[in-house]
Amino acid sequence: MTQGENEESLYQQSAVTEVKNRNFKMMQTRSRNRKNITNQFEFRIPQSLNATNYDFTSIYVGNLGSNTEIIEELKEFFSQCGPINRITLMSNKGFAFIQFTDRASVSSALLLNERLFRNTMIKVSLKRNDQSRILSTPQRFQRLASPFKPKLFQKLNLSNVELYQKLLKFVVPKEQLVELGYPTDLVDNTAYIKPTFYNRQDTSNTNSKTCCRCWNKFYETDTTSCQYHFGKFLANGYTAIGGYSCCNAPRYSIGCSTAMTHVTIGATSGHLDGFVSTKPCCGIVKHDCGIYAVDCEMCFTTEGLELTKVSLVKPDGSLAYNEFVLPENRIIDYNTRFSGITAEDFNEARKSLGEVQLELLKFVHSKTILVGHGLENDLRVLKLVHSMVVDTAIVFPHSFGLPSKRSLKSLISNVFNKEIQIGMHDSVEDAQASLELVLSKITEELCLKNLIKIIKTYYYTYYTIMYTSKVC
Repeated sequence: MTQGENEESLYQQSAVTEVKNRNFKMMQTRSRNRKNITNQFEFRIPQSLNATNYDFTSIYVGNLGSNTEIIEELKEFFSQCGPINRITLMSNKGFAFIQFTDRASVSSALLLNERLFRNTMIKVSLKRNDQSRILSTPQRFQRLASPFKPKLFQKLNLSNVELYQKLLKFVVPKEQLVELGYPTDLVDNTAYIKPTFYNRQDTSNTNSKTCCRCWNKFYETDTTSCQYHFGKFLANGYTAIGGYSCCNAPRYSIGCSTAMTHVTIGATSGHLDGFVSTKPCCGIVKHDCGIYAVDCEMCFTTEGLELTKVSLVKPDGSLAYNEFVLPENRIIDYNTRFSGITAEDFNEARKSLGEVQLELLKFVHSKTILVGHGLENDLRVLKLVHSMVVDTAIVFPHSFGLPSKRSLKSLISNVFNKEIQIGMHDSVEDAQASLELVLSKITEELCLKNLIKIIKTYYYTYYTIMYTSKVC
C-alpha cells in the first residue's frame, strides 16, 4: 500500500470517529435536556388507556441489542424507579419486559424513555398485553384470537340430566385417580397423593431448598435473584437439539427471565393435611347433582404453591363461583405471567381457604361431575377429595401416552382453531375452555352415532330392494 493510500485510509477512519463522537455528544445532550424537563413534572399514566390492552405494572424496553448478559445492568438501571418483580429479556429480538410491584414505579420508569443505556438510547413504554401473543402466536392464528365463550351447550340442546348421563362415560375410574396423583383416602382431614412424574415433591430439608424454576439450591435467607427460562424446552424430533419456547435459546443456556426471589413448589405428594371431602347428595338434588368446570390459579408462598383464585363454570358457560383466596402463608411471587394475579387483587380482604371449602361443599356433592384440565393440581390446592372428575388431559390423550399430557392451549388451538391464554391466564376462561372441549367430544360421538345409523339404514334399504327384485 502506498503512502498516499495510507493517508487516505487514516483520514477516513478519523472522519468516521469524529461522526460517532458527534452523534454520541448529541444523544448525551438530548438525554440531559430530557432529564431536566422530566424532573420538573410528574409523569402520570393516562386514564384513557384501555386496561385490557396494557399491563400497568410492566414496561417494554427496546433498542437493547443482542447482548445476553445485561439483565443485572437493567436491574441496576431501573431499580431507581422502584422494586422490580421480574425481568424478561428477549435477547434475540433486542428488547425486554420489566415488571414492577406497583404502578408508581412504572410511572417513574416511563420517564427514562430515550435515556442512554450502554451508550445507546433506549425506548421505554407501557407493555401491551398482546405483545406476548405476537411473540408466541403463529401468524395464521393471530387473526383468530378472540375471547373464548362456550356455545356447544346450546347446540347440543340437552338438559342437565341428559348431559350428566353423557359425561358419565368420561369420568376417570377411581383406580386411575390414584395413579394420576389425585388426592384420595381421606382419614382425619389427611389425604394421600401418590408421587407422579409431574408432582415432584420438594424433598429438600428445611434449611436448603431447590428452586423449581432455575433448579439451583437456595436458603430462605438468600437475597440472590433467580434467572430462568419461563417457557418449555421444545426438542427437535427425538434429538436434544431445540430451543426454549420463551426465547428460542438452546438447552443449558442462561435464563432469559429474572425474578427477585427463588421459589419452591412445596409438598405435592404423600400424606397431606387440611383436606375435606365432598358429601353425598340429598333430597331433590339427587336427580341433578350438578356439572361444573373448575380452574384454579396459584401463587408462590414461603411454603410453595398455594391457591389464590378458584372459578367454577356451569355447562352454559355462566359463572357459578369466582373467588380470590388468601393463602395461609406469605406470598413471595404472584406468578402473574401464569396466574394473572397481582398484588392489587389483595388490596381488599379476601376469604380464607377454609371459608371457600365450606361454600363449595354447599353445591358440590360427591356425585357432582367436575370438569377440568389436569384437575389433580386444582383439587390438591383446593384440598378437596372428590372422585367424579372428567379430565380433558385424559379425554384428549397425548400421542406419546402418559405421563405426557397436552396443554389446554394446544388442545383449544387444534380442536377449535382458536387461541386462549393471550397475555396472562384467566381461570374463568380456562374453565370454559375445558368445558367446551368435553362438549365437543360429546358432539363428535353423537355425530358418529348418527352417521353409523344412516349407513345401516342405507345398506338395509339397499339389500331389501335387491332381495325383493330377485324374488319378483
